[in-house]
Amino acid sequence: MGIALYDQGKLEDAIAELEIAVHLDLSNTVIRNNLEIYRNKKKGFGGVYLVRIALSSATSSLAEMSV
Repeated sequence: MGIALYDQGKLEDAIAELEIAVHLDLSNTVIRNNLEIYRNKKKGFGGVYLVRIALSSATSSLAEMSV
């Protein structure tokens, strides 16, 4: 729902929906990452930050796979 709202240009609503989703599923890294990305878009951070998030997520996924 949050992504659909974001795609409609409703950033504030997307953030609100993702905040609810995070509380329902704290272990879902995709939801947490999307929420962080949207919050930073709201603050005006650029693409460099998004690359850092993507790399962090990829590193985390690799670490989980090696366990």
